[in-house]
Formats: sequence, C-alpha cells, structure tokens
Amino acid sequence: MFRIVSVLFLLAIACRSHAQQLAYQDYEVSQPAEPQGGLSALQTFMAVNVRKSFLAQVANVHGLIILQGVVEPDGCIAEVSILRSLEPDCDAEALRAFGLFNAWKPAKKDGKPVRQRVTFPYQLPGNPPIDYQKGIATRYYTADMKLVGPSDTTVRYRARTHVDVLGMPEGPLTYWTRNGSNG
Repeated sequence: MFRIVSVLFLLAIACRSHAQQLAYQDYEVSQPAEPQGGLSALQTFMAVNVRKSFLAQVANVHGLIILQGVVEPDGCIAEVSILRSLEPDCDAEALRAFGLFNAWKPAKKDGKPVRQRVTFPYQLPGNPPIDYQKGIATRYYTADMKLVGPSDTTVRYRARTHVDVLGMPEGPLTYWTRNGSNG
C-alpha cells in the first residue's frame, strides 16, 4: 500500500513540476516551435477538423478566432485557450480541433527542446446560406450539385427536409428542379 501511495505522490509532483515549467515566447528561443509540415499543414488540419454547428451555419457565422497554446518539448500542444472570441459554439469547436493538433516541432533554446507559447489566428470561413424556418432546412444547388444561395441564378435544385436544431434530419428529403418536376 505504501508503494502505491509513494508512486502516486511522485507522479503528482512530476506532473505539477511539469505544469509549472516556464513557457517561453517565440522571441526568447533560438528556434521557435512550428507545426510539422508548416503553417499550411495546421491550416489544412483545422479546415478539415473544425465542424461549425448547424445554427452557426444558418447564421453564417464567420470571422477570426485567435487561439493560444503551449507546445511541449515532445511536440504536443497543451494549455489551449481562446485569446479572441467569435461565438461560443465556434470558439469551442476551434479550441477542440486546435487541441488535437499534436504534430509540432518543439522550440529550442541552447540546443534543447523547451516549452513555448504559440498563438494561431484561425479564420472561420463563411458558408453558403441555409434557409431554416419552422424546422425545415432548405438548401439550393447548381446542376453540378454545388451548394449556393437561394437568389443565385444558377440554382437548379432545391432540397428541403425537416431537421432538429442540430441539423439532423427528422423527416423525408424532398427536392425540386427548376423545370418544375419534384420528387
């Protein structure tokens, strides 16, 4: 029993001392931390992994979210937070995705990997409009099934379905084509 308590105590001290280590700024290190594959790899990762909520899509929420974290000496990200907020749902999703990106080249100071605080501006993109009224979501498509707005002159198809506030279908999908037929 004493051994288990001792091991747990030592682990707690090790975790606490690790959490209290200084995180350098980029100007304080000889080689700053950077995403493996470059900034474009991190931007691609965020674009693929950030999922905007349905109601944020309906409102076409878009704009800048500034994220911050600490790149650990092992290349993992920790202590992620929001420096500039956009909208709570979108902030939480960007924070979740940023916290998953653990492919960093750690910063170096005096030739040794060190903790470094990083800042990442994430531009949450806009999306084509979704008409959502009384539980029915309506989307408009071109002939090649590209999602567009209702007033776009290239609209060929309209898809309507009953959905909940998460955007999950609750009924059959109906579609309409510009030439008047529907199904």
